[in-house]
Amino acid sequence: MNDVVVLIPGIMGSAIEKNGVPIWDASLAAGGRLLWTLGKSLDALALSSDSDTGADAKATRLMPDVHMIPFFWKIDGYSALSKYIQSTLNLTMGEDYFEFAYDWRLDNRISARRLQQAASGWLEQRRKQYPDARLVVVGHSMGGLVARYFIEVLGGWRDTRRLITLGTPHRGSVKALDALCNGLQKHIGSVTLLNLSSLIETFPSAYQLLPIYPCVGKTADRLEPLEQITQKMIGRLDLDRARHGVEFHREIERAVKKNQEDAAYGYRILPVVGTEQPTLLSAVLTDQGVQSLRTYKGKTMLGGDGTVPRVSATPIELSNRGLEMFAACPHASLQNFDPVRTQMKSVVNDIDISQMKAVAAAEVSLDLPDAIGVTEALIARARCPGSLDPIRANIRSLDTNLVREAEFADESDGSGWEILRVPNLDAGTYRIRVDAGPGSEPIEDLFAVVE
Repeated sequence: MNDVVVLIPGIMGSAIEKNGVPIWDASLAAGGRLLWTLGKSLDALALSSDSDTGADAKATRLMPDVHMIPFFWKIDGYSALSKYIQSTLNLTMGEDYFEFAYDWRLDNRISARRLQQAASGWLEQRRKQYPDARLVVVGHSMGGLVARYFIEVLGGWRDTRRLITLGTPHRGSVKALDALCNGLQKHIGSVTLLNLSSLIETFPSAYQLLPIYPCVGKTADRLEPLEQITQKMIGRLDLDRARHGVEFHREIERAVKKNQEDAAYGYRILPVVGTEQPTLLSAVLTDQGVQSLRTYKGKTMLGGDGTVPRVSATPIELSNRGLEMFAACPHASLQNFDPVRTQMKSVVNDIDISQMKAVAAAEVSLDLPDAIGVTEALIARARCPGSLDPIRANIRSLDTNLVREAEFADESDGSGWEILRVPNLDAGTYRIRVDAGPGSEPIEDLFAVVE
C-alpha cells in the first residue's frame, strides 16, 4: 500500500523515561508483575502541575505486554497487534508503518501536536516515492482522542485517509469519573493494600477521560453534564479541573462542525465499540459521596466494554449512522480480539464487507473485579445467552505462566449469569479467558491479586 499506517496506544501504553531513567516500562517489573507493585518508585510519574509539559521525560516505545492501574484502566499490550498489522498488511517499520509513543500523563493536546510533527515527517519521506500517500491511523482507547485532536483541531484531516478507533472514549468514561471522585484504592478491612489516588490526580489526561454526556445527578433519572454541576468538588474531584478536561472534547466537537463546512473535508472513520460487558454508565450524588451505576436512567444500554460505555465509543457526529463495528469484548483486550482485527484489516485494505452476511457468534459477557486481595477468592460472573455449553475459564498467571481451569456455575436466579469462585491465587497479574463453547467467541480480560 502507498499510505502510512500509524498505531497510537492508549493511556499507560507507552514506556516513559525521566532524565534517562525508566519510570514506566515493562523492564521495571520482571516476569510480568504489576508495575504498580513497585510502590514509591511510581512517585516519579507524578506531574507537578496541569501545565507540566514533561520536558524532562520522553516516551520511548509502545508497551508490549500487560499494563494496568486497577479500578482505572488496563490494557493487554500491543506487541501482538503490532505484529498482526505488519504481517497481514505487509508493512515495514520505519517505512510505511510507525508507532507513536507519547507521554500519556500529559494534556492530550501536547501529544497531538507532537503527533502532528511526527506525521509530517513520515509523510514527507513516504511521498518521495508515493506522492499520493496519506495517513491511516489506528488509535486504541485514549490514543483515539489524541488522533482526533490532531485530525480535527490541528488540521490533520487534510493528510488522513482513515481513522480506526478501538474502544476510544469519544464521550468520556464514567469509570474515570468514579476513579477521580472516589479514588483508586483496595482495602481489606482496615488494611489498605493499594492506593494510587493522589498519583492519578496529577495527570491532566485523566481529566480528559471524564464523560461529557449527561450522566451525573442527585437522582438516577435526572442527569446533567459535569459542566453544569455548580459544586466546587464532587468527592475528590475538582470540578474546575473537570471542566477543563471536558473542554478538550468540546474543542474537537466545534472543530468537526467547522471542518464539515469545507468541501474538501472528509476521511473514513471506523469506531470499534465494545458491548455486553457490565460498564459504569452514570453517577448519583448522595450524602455519602458519589455512587456510580451500571445503568442509565434505569437501563443497561447494552453496557459497553467494561471501561468505555457503548454510547461513548462512537464520535458524536456519527451518532445513529450505523457505521460502528460492535464487539462483545472487554476493553483491555479489544485490540487483540480476532473479529476486530479482521474488520480492521478489511477497512485498511478498503474492502467493503457490509453486504457479506455471516452468522453472528453468541456474545459472552464477563463481570470481573480489577483486583482482589491475596486472602480473597476470585469471584466472577459470566453469561452467554443462547449457549447450551458450560462456560469455562482458563486463568493464567502472567508471573509464573501456571494455568488453572475452572467452570462457572448457574446462579439459578433467572438472570442468566453464572458464577465462578477461585480461591488461593498468588499475588500477581492474571489473564482470564472465558469460553462458552462452539458458536461463541471467547473473550479475555485481566485482573490482579494484591498483597
